[in-house]
Amino acid sequence: MMNDATTATRRLAGLPEPEPLHPDLAACLVRRPGRLPSLEHPLIVQAPYIPPLASYVNGLYDSLSQRADALLESRAYDRWLEMHARAYQLRVLTDKGGKIDHGTWWELVASVFRRELPWFDDEAGQWMKALGADRPARRRFMTSAEAATLDKLPDLLDVWRAVHAGNTAAGFSFFLDESAARAFASTARIRLELPENSFTLLRGRLQKPHAIALCQSRGMPELLAPPARAMGEVEAGTV
Repeated sequence: MMNDATTATRRLAGLPEPEPLHPDLAACLVRRPGRLPSLEHPLIVQAPYIPPLASYVNGLYDSLSQRADALLESRAYDRWLEMHARAYQLRVLTDKGGKIDHGTWWELVASVFRRELPWFDDEAGQWMKALGADRPARRRFMTSAEAATLDKLPDLLDVWRAVHAGNTAAGFSFFLDESAARAFASTARIRLELPENSFTLLRGRLQKPHAIALCQSRGMPELLAPPARAMGEVEAGTV
């Protein structure tokens, strides 16, 4: 909504009121202190959002929505996913991927994971929501080499993980030795520009059936598993 001064100026100049923003887009207007509003929708990101352009943005949204629906219907899933802003692709897969066959869905989730390589889950728990989805063909998340590596592991595993700021519920990456967990935490701390000792290392055990997948995109075996499935965890230092 435009402020009163802008509205009054437009009326004095005989200019029409700007077109209202589409409800789907209006729900994605984000207001932060000291900054102009931004439009943050999976199909359209505009920062700052410029109200006089509402008509153009609405038309663009209608066009993009129709295109996305057509791609999804025609099973062009890769192209459909790429239409959405990268920051929202995981949420889109979770919320709108119900029609995608299970194996392809897991491959798409894996592609997002390998591109983003998240350090931990977000506040909304989006990664655990996706990785914990009750869908068959979960092995399609892994390459054949990763699946073979997982198959060779014993049923009960000694594991290490790094959690940030004591948030144990957000750390879903488990490693098979302490040095790998330390390397993960050290890299995360540098990339995120955090002070020393921001991560706590935890040592525990994990039953292999609770591992959702094994991924080697970081150059070392990384088990993805629900944090609550770890058993007997104890602190093993900080990074």
